[in-house]
Amino acid sequence: MSSSRSLIYSSTTTEDSLSILNNRLHNGYYGIYLYGGDYEKRHIITGNTFTGNYQYCVYLRKFDGLNFSNNTLNAASTGNVDIYMYTGSGACTFQRNRIFSDNSNYAWYLGTITTTTSRIRLCLSSYL
Repeated sequence: MSSSRSLIYSSTTTEDSLSILNNRLHNGYYGIYLYGGDYEKRHIITGNTFTGNYQYCVYLRKFDGLNFSNNTLNAASTGNVDIYMYTGSGACTFQRNRIFSDNSNYAWYLGTITTTTSRIRLCLSSYL
């Protein structure tokens, strides 16, 4: 399967206030692939179901103020990571996600996230 087969894809651009709500993202090399050219601000990824994604269900880099909540992830193969999040900043929320990860090396790779406030909430009521 080609790595260019992403269901939602954006590379090296800046989109602010992107909302991805209540979708069923089935198959595809990536479910969502967002790599900001600059820090993309205030994305909301909520209420989505990811099934059968080959490499990553979600791949995010360079985000600011992300809300990633109430999602269900179940990858299809022995990909590297179900959720890959790296180089984030701001008041980010990651809560009430369900991750079924029998086949992946890592269920959730959470890299560098910096903030100048105490408003980061990680993995609240998330199930791995």
